[in-house]
Amino acid sequence: MVTLRMGCAPVQGAESGQSQWARQRLRLDMDHRPGPAHHALVQLQRALPNTEIVTDATDLLLETAGATHVWHLHGHVPGERCDACGAIRCLRLPSGHPHRGAVAIPAEPCACGGAPHLWTGTADSPRQAWSHALESTRRCDAMLWLADGEFAYPAAEFAHIAVVHGAKLVMLSQAPSELDRLPDVRVEGSITPSLVDLTSRVLALRQA
Repeated sequence: MVTLRMGCAPVQGAESGQSQWARQRLRLDMDHRPGPAHHALVQLQRALPNTEIVTDATDLLLETAGATHVWHLHGHVPGERCDACGAIRCLRLPSGHPHRGAVAIPAEPCACGGAPHLWTGTADSPRQAWSHALESTRRCDAMLWLADGEFAYPAAEFAHIAVVHGAKLVMLSQAPSELDRLPDVRVEGSITPSLVDLTSRVLALRQA
């Protein structure tokens, strides 16, 4: 099993999806669409069986891009899922709309013509997500860590846990850090092009 660790935002604990940190990020999360990095992670997940994704992000961009088995350490904002095709997307809120009114926003028709309905993901609380993420980290054979910011604890403990339990650690990071002694392979540079390049190499090897 491979665990993909995406993001490394400041963390104080397994906080609720209704926390101040999550609310502050709500509008940003709602207004964005999956980018090349999200799609690359989905391709990796599909190419490598039993892959799980652990993320600090509160958006649903990974799910919108097609990812499954995503553990949100801090919960996530609401989304929509189409009953017809199963597509997931972040809710689109009018500028300045309060978080608590999200459930009252009418869903826009899906591209397939189906009718999306409110989707809140799994029934797992943020604390359960941390528990699942820790367990998958203990069992994984390899971990890909995407460090797009400063390393913060307790999230950074995942890298230590993976290595202690014998997993291979591949780290893509934008700058040197105190964890540089841990990975078997470390690539320093911009995360998105590094991830897209790594994904294309993995896919080429799988198809060879």
